[in-house]
Amino acid sequence: MRVGRLRLHHLLLLFVFGCEPGAKTGELGGPPTDSAAPPDTGDSGDSGDSGDSGDSGDSGDSGDSGDSGEVPRFELWSEVGLLEDHLLALDTNLPSDPTDCLALEEAGAPCADADSDGLVDAWEDLLLLSFRPVVRLDEDEPFVDDSDGVLVQLGRVVAASDATLFVPIVLAWSRDYGRCEVSAHHGDSERVVLQVARTSSTGAAIQAVYTAAHEGELTDQGRVWTGEGLAELSLVTAEDRLHWVVFASEGKHASYGTVDACESASPLPCIEEDCAPDGVSDPERYDRLPAIANMGEPDHPAYSDLADLGLPGEDPWADQRFCGGLDRDDPCSSALVEKFTISPF
Repeated sequence: MRVGRLRLHHLLLLFVFGCEPGAKTGELGGPPTDSAAPPDTGDSGDSGDSGDSGDSGDSGDSGDSGDSGEVPRFELWSEVGLLEDHLLALDTNLPSDPTDCLALEEAGAPCADADSDGLVDAWEDLLLLSFRPVVRLDEDEPFVDDSDGVLVQLGRVVAASDATLFVPIVLAWSRDYGRCEVSAHHGDSERVVLQVARTSSTGAAIQAVYTAAHEGELTDQGRVWTGEGLAELSLVTAEDRLHWVVFASEGKHASYGTVDACESASPLPCIEEDCAPDGVSDPERYDRLPAIANMGEPDHPAYSDLADLGLPGEDPWADQRFCGGLDRDDPCSSALVEKFTISPF
């Protein structure tokens, strides 16, 4: 069941990035825009969102929304660029702090903090949309031709301190395809984690990246990329914005920061990794920019069931195996909740 701010997430996707959420295969596309007017959250009588527990009424908006002729309306803008010693930087006119947001002179800024974590929900959503990675697949990746396959990104934004944010992003696949005809299972929850610096009352920048290749297993190749190491990561333009690239290993989907890190992980047969398309005429076919949804907080979850994202029966905050929305009687992946709560930094 959706218990959070799917409507706000949908509108941010539509107005800021020009694309619809929830594409099952996460293929790139959609006419982008660089700036946008935010959704009019002043209408608390929206009958189309009766299941949304987020505060989208007047109490969550900035300014006096009663007379738009006297008070200028808030018009959201944002851009993603480069910043020295960081991977990517977000600049926007939407404050991250609810108090600062409500103090804006313009009316109608989306200032709600439905998950009560001290951050504006819309700002969290914008950060996740801006800092989500492009997933680059191997040319032999079974997901490419799996018409029933689902890949979405699930995020959380946590204030680790006044200056730093902890941002785990789970790459949630409907299945792990295995390798050498063994080790396949339902559900595959791979993750990356961002350490994000708050550069101003509105801005943020990625200062460290963790790629969790086979995290917690004997073949663990997890790595933190920071400082000069960030320059090794790839950047690509997708939907008219810069995004960083994570390389998913063929079949198993372990997350790597570079092709070399992936393909040098192990020389052993059936454990050896392969990443990125080689010798293909259409390499763009193997890039995905999956939709991302904010999971909220454990005590104020945005979702209790990921059915809206193509993963029915999956609760991101429950201590249950992740089965990709498929049969729970078969082998499944580890619980999602631990991916959102354990910091590698």
